Amino acid sequence: MNRQRLSISYDALDGVERLFREEKEPWSDCLSRHLPALDLVRAYDFSWLARDVSGGITVGLVLLSQSLAHAQLSGVHPIRGAYACILAPLAYALLGTSHEGSVGTGGLVALIAGEQLAASYSDEETRSQHVATLSLLVGGLLLAMAALQVSFLVRFLS
Repeated sequence: MNRQRLSISYDALDGVERLFREEKEPWSDCLSRHLPALDLVRAYDFSWLARDVSGGITVGLVLLSQSLAHAQLSGVHPIRGAYACILAPLAYALLGTSHEGSVGTGGLVALIAGEQLAASYSDEETRSQHVATLSLLVGGLLLAMAALQVSFLVRFLS
């Protein structure tokens, strides 16, 4: 147990050290590291285009109907669900590293957020504004965790 804690501490220090290191890397390597989609575009075979468009339309329609249902679960206006299902997959397409990943709204999260906000706010418009604020706060927290490279914390807690 102590060895595991010690190695996690060294991992944390290594992550902090990498943040302040003075090494310069070429801008193209830095861009490819932060936008993995660029590597996928460079290696794309255009014979896959028809199947990819068909799959994208199918997944988009499934996500749209799913997000409308999740918006109703959370008690907000359905258009908020449509916005939620568009932005997350687009961001993951640019920043994600797996082309098999599925990103969308979550029913359990929608239900919990809706129940908590319904207890405090009776108006649908007010709940919609507050659920957007809650989503931005959670997204900001996740971005801060990524910038600080605290993935060791996730491994430690799981």
